[in-house]
Amino acid sequence: VVIIGILAALAIPRFSKASDRAKEKEADGILKQVYTLQQTYKAQNGAYATAVTDLEKVGFEAPTTLKNYTWAGDASIADGACLAKSPATATHNSRAINFTTGVIDNC
Repeated sequence: VVIIGILAALAIPRFSKASDRAKEKEADGILKQVYTLQQTYKAQNGAYATAVTDLEKVGFEAPTTLKNYTWAGDASIADGACLAKSPATATHNSRAINFTTGVIDNC
């Protein structure tokens, strides 16, 4: 019983971290799409899009059914897209992409 308790104590935090990383990858894929579309929009118009409706001109559709994140609307497009974690008390991180560098990080 003690051995099983020790193994469980070691395994549960690792599983939780792996689960959080998987959830963050969901956001990273969407953010990479937004980054690519922002680069396309900038090539066509000389500046980054400041509204979701601008990105729709180059093929973007704002996500509506995310399991672990919330799309923040137009405010998230102007300075770099940010996906807020959902629910707010979740252990995984909110994710953002910088349009200039393409770097994805926590927001």
